[in-house]
Amino acid sequence: MPISEYVYCSRLFGLEYVEREFEESYDTMDGQRIHRRVDTARGALPDDAMHMKSEATCVDLRPERLGVVAKIDTIRAEAG
Repeated sequence: MPISEYVYCSRLFGLEYVEREFEESYDTMDGQRIHRRVDTARGALPDDAMHMKSEATCVDLRPERLGVVAKIDTIRAEAG
C-alpha cells in the first residue's frame, strides 16, 4: 500500500484501497499507459550496484530491519 497516499489523505486512501472506489480519469489512464514499461520486471539489480551494466525495472527493495517494501520504477547504470 502506498504510504504517501495514506499520509496525503487517509480517507481517500480508505475509499480507493479498502472500499475499492476509484474514478478513472484521463490522467490516471495515461499514467497507467506510461507505467506499463516499468511495471514489467526486466534486468536485475546485482548485490553490488557498482557492477550493474544496463537497466533494471520494477525492482523491489525489502530491508528486513525496516519492515517495508519499496518499488523502484527504473534503475539505470552509467559509466562510473
